[in-house]
Amino acid sequence: MRYFDYDEEEIQRGNKVPYDAEPIARSRNYKQPSPKQSGTSKVVVFLLVILIAFNVVLGFLFLKSNMGETGRVTVENYYDIYNDSVSSSYMVSKALPSSVCIASGYNDTVTSSNISYSNFQQMNSKGSGVITSINKANGDMTIVTCEHVVTGNTNAVYVLLFDSYRPIKATYVGGIRSKDIAVLKVSGSSEVKNSSALAAEVADSMYVSMGDMVLAIGNPMSGGFDTCMGHIRKPQTLVTVTNVGVERVISTDAPINSGNSGGGLFNAKGQLIGIVNAKIESDTIDCVSFAIPSNLAMSIAGSIERNYGDAKHAVLGVEFATSDETRDSQDLDGIVLSDTVFVQSVVDGSAADKAGLQKNDIVIGFSYHDNVVVDMLTMYSFEDHAYNMNVGDKVTFTVKRGSSTLNFTVTIAQTV
Repeated sequence: MRYFDYDEEEIQRGNKVPYDAEPIARSRNYKQPSPKQSGTSKVVVFLLVILIAFNVVLGFLFLKSNMGETGRVTVENYYDIYNDSVSSSYMVSKALPSSVCIASGYNDTVTSSNISYSNFQQMNSKGSGVITSINKANGDMTIVTCEHVVTGNTNAVYVLLFDSYRPIKATYVGGIRSKDIAVLKVSGSSEVKNSSALAAEVADSMYVSMGDMVLAIGNPMSGGFDTCMGHIRKPQTLVTVTNVGVERVISTDAPINSGNSGGGLFNAKGQLIGIVNAKIESDTIDCVSFAIPSNLAMSIAGSIERNYGDAKHAVLGVEFATSDETRDSQDLDGIVLSDTVFVQSVVDGSAADKAGLQKNDIVIGFSYHDNVVVDMLTMYSFEDHAYNMNVGDKVTFTVKRGSSTLNFTVTIAQTV
């Protein structure tokens, strides 16, 4: 059981929050609707018919104006027509194929010789995961989940695909407890070859906005695949994890339960924006749940794969901070509020110091690996990508210094 102290003004520090608390049962009395009154006049009926016909014609013209070259309303056009207000079923159809249930840890009931669908959920630990890469021809896939889902049971981890009833043995690649991210691998599986499973499409979690519709898919209460809907409460917030430290997370009101940990939090397009990892338990608080931002989770997962189970990130020798000033960043989906980020301090002799970065430089953004360009929307923007960088990589920062806009190229000299 992991405990969290939630760091918001309305909650006093010191409240411990177990992530996997059971939901509170509620009942509600329903009344049947009253029957409609009859006796509508013929005149009113005639006017209604005219109004309906008028709306049908307008609807036809509207759809025709949004048809693709083939003359049909495509999925993409459908999404645009309704201004991102797509149905929950569309979100599920996009996100579910990349979701897996996870169970780990042999016991007196389940052993390596009798693992089956019927006893999959009887293993010691249950959770969820997200497929981040898949090779159908070879039967291979990579899965990202939470470290606490498999801790202590890494030699006995099984996953269940969304369209299969046969658990698949997975190999634990590695994980990092302080960030609660772990990576699993499946190799040469016939279930993968024959499945309709897909890798998740990953969104830029820096462009998550307060109020965005979200979908969580996982294995809540060890009941198999399940979904829940909600909205973003806060795109960035901090929670203190007992015996671990501070974690940066997305806050949502989606009703997360035990077993959702490690599963995906998806946006209205069915794209991955976070890895679900915690919730608040309180008699006075409902539906306050958390997810590790997708940028950070995928960056850490990639480092774990490259470094044979260990996660390492680039060291700049810079401490970033934010001013009281905010700025608007126009995204395709709307306006994203962002911070003005500046260099608070530079370590003497560090890679950043040698490149020429100075205290009070306002950081506009940075680029690396020739084709990755990142806007410095918050003080965490660099951290989200630092796990993608290796010693020798060059990172070019664009900064404002006084009235000038300057570029400085930092050569990464250290990873930890």
